[in-house]
Amino acid sequence: MVALLLVRSITDAPFAVRAVHEFLAYRRSGSGLEQDDEILAVCLKGDLDAGLPIWHLADHELGQTPVRVCATRGAVAGVGIRESFSLSGIWAVCWVDGPLLRTARNSAARREALLRMLVDAPFPLGSSAESGVVFPVFGADVECVEAEVRALKARYPRLIGSRWYRDDRMRGIVSVEPV
Repeated sequence: MVALLLVRSITDAPFAVRAVHEFLAYRRSGSGLEQDDEILAVCLKGDLDAGLPIWHLADHELGQTPVRVCATRGAVAGVGIRESFSLSGIWAVCWVDGPLLRTARNSAARREALLRMLVDAPFPLGSSAESGVVFPVFGADVECVEAEVRALKARYPRLIGSRWYRDDRMRGIVSVEPV
């Protein structure tokens, strides 16, 4: 499943990344699924719970078209948070679901759908004066990461940060310095 890591501040990021790697390693070892929990981004968000779209499973289970809903906006089809796990308001791992993710053919398309969800959320990430509040995460097998980061920065100049991460199953989620 596609996942997003929300972190309260940049100073909490190293701790959060290590803790989430350990949590996901434990979860992956129990499930036996090698490709489970594809983390696509680390995001800075002071209030981890405010304004992110929620995925309503009840609609999906009833055979209706699932929707995402925010308290301040009407229902919109697409992408939303299915479930989350957090630690004391410092970080939260959010598993994201929706038809836009299920029909995406690769990680880049899933990341694009996730970024659109964040852009469309009624409460923005970080503060209005802060730029670079989303740090993309790439699988260890992805080549040409620098080109993908440049393309994301061109499409989302105030959203994409100066670093990115690699989700290496052996070494963990590793920070990579700017291009």
